[in-house]
Amino acid sequence: MLKVLHVTGTMNMGGQETFIMNVFRRIDREKYRFDFLCSGDGNYYYAAEIEALGGKIFHLGNDRHGINPIYRWLTRRRKFKRFLQDNPYDVVHIHTANAISYLHAKAALDAGVKRVVMHSHNSFSYGRAMHRHYKKGLSRLGIIKAACGREAAEWLFGSADAEIIYNGIDLDAFRYNADKRNALRGAFEVEADTVVLGHVGRFDAQKNHAFLIRIFDEYVKANANACFVLVGAGDLSGEIKAQAAGLGLSDKVLFLGVRPDVADLLNMMDVFVMPSLYEGLPLTLIEAQANGLPVLLSDTVTEAAVISQKAVRLSLGDGFDRWCKAINRLAGSGHRAEPLLTSDSKKYDIGATVLQLEELYKRGGQND
Repeated sequence: MLKVLHVTGTMNMGGQETFIMNVFRRIDREKYRFDFLCSGDGNYYYAAEIEALGGKIFHLGNDRHGINPIYRWLTRRRKFKRFLQDNPYDVVHIHTANAISYLHAKAALDAGVKRVVMHSHNSFSYGRAMHRHYKKGLSRLGIIKAACGREAAEWLFGSADAEIIYNGIDLDAFRYNADKRNALRGAFEVEADTVVLGHVGRFDAQKNHAFLIRIFDEYVKANANACFVLVGAGDLSGEIKAQAAGLGLSDKVLFLGVRPDVADLLNMMDVFVMPSLYEGLPLTLIEAQANGLPVLLSDTVTEAAVISQKAVRLSLGDGFDRWCKAINRLAGSGHRAEPLLTSDSKKYDIGATVLQLEELYKRGGQND
């Protein structure tokens, strides 16, 4: 059995974490064991499922209080090396968007790990000064470079020279279901002819929820019979709720929090809107398109994520009027039963993603 340690911040319901769990559910667990090392302590959303699937979660500890951030990371590097010396793994798979994770990769190699995968999941991160500093060292490490897309590879490694691991999902599980649409609209007291806009994502500056609310405020001025469904949680949720209340939209915006039934909720929506400031390759966008939902997204989201003929990309600099007109066109774009996916959609099937990772995990590293 090949023992794989996933290094990540948390195992809550985010895009990166959901991607890992999609793989964990489908990979041959008689051949691959997945464990998780998280940078903080906590009762994570996926903790119970990880245990049920045979995995363990370890906590490195965040050491955040009163410590210089560089010293904190160097301390974490020493703790990580000791952990790997005491708990040997065949593969260490580091999920990140910041090159400071160089310290994790170097510690793993120094501890004798033969295969270290550095996996970029985004095209931007905070802490850019440290990112620029440690980015220079990544090219000198004997690691396997991976990314969710070309932009994410260039952000972390300085070039697109990386294995592109597509954020696979069970495409069939997200197919449109009219019965679920009707049932959910009934449960949330949404009328059949109401235009439902939707978004799934954590409440973080990256996802640009404030822009979403401003678009919706303009949209309902001409389309009163509309509502907005927001799925997710995060530090900015209170601020966005206050923004909606201040605009008199509280009765038209449904804040559903973190939900395990995203595949079902997509059915009740008419247009999926994603005006992110930046993205690697958003899993929720793939899920929405697999459902057959028309999607409206900012052109700061990678074009590689567009796998449907029902997708429109606009600039964040375009006026709200143009965004609202696009929503109107998409909302009336026709029947949902056929998702109209492009040929590129096949690479986002979770089975193909699992095969990619299995090949990656078998590949040798610098210590072979």
